Amino acid sequence: MLQPGQFRSDPVLASDAGGVFYYYSLRSTTNADMFVSTDGGVTWAGPTDAFGGDKNWMTVNTTGGAGDGQIYGSWNSEYTCCAPGTDFLRSHDGGNTFDGPFKMSSKIYWGTIDVAPDQAVYAVGVLGSGHAVVKSANLYDTLQPPAFQTLAMSLGGSTVVGGTPNPGGLAGQVWLAIDRSNGATDGNIYVLGSVSHGTDPADVMFTRSSDGGATWSPPVRVNSDPIGNGAWQWFGTMSVAPDGRIDVVWNDTRNDPLGNVSEVYYAYSTDAGQTWSGGLPVSPPWNSHVGWPNQNKIGDYYDMISDADGASLAYSATFNNEQDVYFLRLGDCNLNGQHDSLDVSQGLSPDCNANQIPDECEDPAPCVPPDTDNDGTPDVDDCAPTDPTVWGFPGDVTGVMLDADQVTLTWDSQAALVGTATIYDVARGDPAQLPVINDPTVVCLSAGLADPSLTIPEIPPSDTGFYYLVRARNACGTGGWGVRSSGRPRTTFACDRP
Repeated sequence: MLQPGQFRSDPVLASDAGGVFYYYSLRSTTNADMFVSTDGGVTWAGPTDAFGGDKNWMTVNTTGGAGDGQIYGSWNSEYTCCAPGTDFLRSHDGGNTFDGPFKMSSKIYWGTIDVAPDQAVYAVGVLGSGHAVVKSANLYDTLQPPAFQTLAMSLGGSTVVGGTPNPGGLAGQVWLAIDRSNGATDGNIYVLGSVSHGTDPADVMFTRSSDGGATWSPPVRVNSDPIGNGAWQWFGTMSVAPDGRIDVVWNDTRNDPLGNVSEVYYAYSTDAGQTWSGGLPVSPPWNSHVGWPNQNKIGDYYDMISDADGASLAYSATFNNEQDVYFLRLGDCNLNGQHDSLDVSQGLSPDCNANQIPDECEDPAPCVPPDTDNDGTPDVDDCAPTDPTVWGFPGDVTGVMLDADQVTLTWDSQAALVGTATIYDVARGDPAQLPVINDPTVVCLSAGLADPSLTIPEIPPSDTGFYYLVRARNACGTGGWGVRSSGRPRTTFACDRP
């Protein structure tokens, strides 16, 4: 515990390239503090007053450039301890002191910050009924006054305040993350948020800039549930892996018409957000209306960090009928040690519906072929697709034998193999007339038996004998009488005669 008895909110955690951790949080509506740990979180120095205000956020420069290690922070200027309109800070000495506070070029709020490979700093937030990005290209240079410029950008809707799942809070803040993969997408700026845009109360929307924020792609919808179903996709959260993969989570009410019960969903993109995997539920359902403390909400945002193999999510839920914070590891749904995108692209897991989710992770299983009669055999493999009692062609009957009483003939049932409506014919012949090739002396003892047994009506004299043949048949066809030692089929019309 950092400060026993001290209420705190709006927590933000970040680290520099050397593994020093910084914790930035509100101690009141308008004042924020910074804590620093150099031993992996075992001990913390602070608090140090760090200006601030409501919905503060922070990032650390890890580019390796002149500003490496600098800390940048922002907040909502409507609720700040400091000079009116100020909403940004910088520290160039590891959080010991802070420069500012400064005024960004537009009063954006409820968003995050990130640093590009060229050390430009980008902040995103709500502006009016939409959103905007603010950029500073010279924050790393402590000899110059910070210069900010506002960049027009659209997510195609508005950030929601006071929605059904979280009536006392946000439906999520706006996320900005930058690709630092050193590949073709290096330097791309990604923005994501849960927004209302007319067709649904909240969808997770995404846009991308590949030219430093000068232009942006049309916003795309990340969640893949039917449009217009009234579901809330709230607390949309994004992070970018070192290889450029984009990871996204959100709370989803698609299975609750009331909008109170959510599941956490996960999706990813490996092509800079041009296409997205299907959404995969990764948590049990939970009720966001349970356990409200002083406000009717469960917070305003989650946080997530991506690495090569997946993503690590800190989130809140009410699995114990109270509000608790949980950790969830994402992106390896089949637990084979690598990201799901590699399983699919390398052919290690089937993906029959091409949604970039390994089929073994989906419930119900995807691409189940039609089974009209519900007999467990797909229509494509069912010789009688509308008859639930038959699904396969009979084969040769096996296991024909006389019981110890010498009067009961039994054989292996084919009901489980080809259908419960399979019936049997039994023929009897004289061994002296072998081999069985349309022998007219063969007698049909019984035809159309439902059970795999027959009581023999006549026992042969002691100086002679009988042989018995059994075949199976159903609506799909008639099986054979077996094969001779030569491998040729036995043939008789005994049970086919009128």
